[in-house]
Amino acid sequence: MAQDRLEGVVQAMRPAPGGGLVFYASLPESAAAGSAGAVRQAENRCRLAALLWEHLRAQEPPLWNNHPFSESVERPLQVTHDALGCPRLVREEHAGPSVSFSRAGEEVWAALAGDGSEIGIDVAGSAEFRGGYPVRRAFRAQEIEQVLEHFRKLYGRSAARQRLDLHAENGRFHGGRASSRAVSHDDAGCRTVETALNVADGDVASALALLWSVKEAVAKALGCAFHLADPLDIQVQPSAVEGDWHAFRASLSGKALARFAAEGRQPISVCSVPQADAWLSIAAVRRRPAG
Repeated sequence: MAQDRLEGVVQAMRPAPGGGLVFYASLPESAAAGSAGAVRQAENRCRLAALLWEHLRAQEPPLWNNHPFSESVERPLQVTHDALGCPRLVREEHAGPSVSFSRAGEEVWAALAGDGSEIGIDVAGSAEFRGGYPVRRAFRAQEIEQVLEHFRKLYGRSAARQRLDLHAENGRFHGGRASSRAVSHDDAGCRTVETALNVADGDVASALALLWSVKEAVAKALGCAFHLADPLDIQVQPSAVEGDWHAFRASLSGKALARFAAEGRQPISVCSVPQADAWLSIAAVRRRPAG
């Protein structure tokens, strides 16, 4: 069952077993265009970060207690970004806990780590996956073939190709079959898609949204989004389910593993929860000590 979207209401999850809590919330996103819209969007993100920070500080025992970031209370919170666009919560020169944002439709979501983990949040809607993009960029041939087979059973071969828009224009696929180059990997991707299809009650668009949100949350937690970590190099392992919460473990391969060797030594924990017509996923990477 999907969770209701509670704007401005802080919720919590624990992405990594034994790890710290991550707090998250959403606010309506500004629809204004141009510089005025950019200013309002930045203000929204600061408001969300401040809301989550106050909630984090109210925990017992207080999290991030006796940290320079916590002690500079007379200074305002700021959200800055590095060269790759990774957000940072700062107060003067002091860095705060890891923060992450995701825009989905008319809402902006934020997540704030309760410990020293680096986190990433992503919210992906099913509607985004009823065409070809970004399916071809995100999933291995085996994963896509699993989805195609699912569609063939429901709609027939031609409808399956049309719905996922994978024919002709995609050089790695011919007539709905993956090329030998594309299928050179193991079949872990097939098992992952099968799991996602089960979680999403057979709704392929929802299943793809779930897998995409997991992969992008991992890329954000690594601090690079998809600039330095290709979604094909993030492999999602089947989940465990507790109520509405779905726990995933992601591993890195290829260039992503070469770039993030330390983070890739252990599986990366991700927790996903349905949000009506979307999936919200939060990944946690243990990189720096808690404050």
